[in-house]
Amino acid sequence: MKIKKKLSFILIVFFFFEFTSSSLAASYYKDSTSQEATAQVSVGKAETTSSNDLIKIGEDLKDVFEKCGYAYQSDCVINALKTKGYTDQQVSSYRTRIGNAQADCGNGGYGVPCLGFVAIIGAIVSGDTNSFGGNANDYYSKQSISFGSYTYKRLNPKDPIIAGDIGASAMGSYGHILIVKSVDQASDYFIGLESNANGNCRVTDDIPRPIDRDLYAFFRKQ
Repeated sequence: MKIKKKLSFILIVFFFFEFTSSSLAASYYKDSTSQEATAQVSVGKAETTSSNDLIKIGEDLKDVFEKCGYAYQSDCVINALKTKGYTDQQVSSYRTRIGNAQADCGNGGYGVPCLGFVAIIGAIVSGDTNSFGGNANDYYSKQSISFGSYTYKRLNPKDPIIAGDIGASAMGSYGHILIVKSVDQASDYFIGLESNANGNCRVTDDIPRPIDRDLYAFFRKQ
């Protein structure tokens, strides 16, 4: 009898442990899935909030412009944006901002320069179609950059830069502005997502640049 009681007790403890472990595992999996889903951001929704959405939108625009031959206001571009999941509101913001985001790019003629490119990205993500006026070099000395409900504050020169930051320079006659796409802190270089880097109104995302805090001011979303 004692052996049977002991065996029964062991079995009860075993099943209790298995049930508790399975419940905790299921609970953890559910919570992890929920957190992951919450962390994901759909660029096709007006409520996008992540700084990296600037990169996503910029890369989408680069892809669309190249496929449509940089015919900025063509049906090809509009339909391609819709295919990528952008809402009617976002496409409308693009249509509005592209109309006055173009300028003389130099060697490449008339098109979207660096500031116009960032302005279009800002319009799509925030709905603000009146931001980013003037010249790119105007932003080098600013303490913050705002568009819609978004505010990007100037970084302290000692703060490391990260992907999604905005970089502005006063170099040249009009300056330059871009979105930081990636950073190599070890080699002290970064790659920007930018337009007109080569004076031809084309979007590039593969030019390494030194992290020179005298040459560039960097801003981060607050």
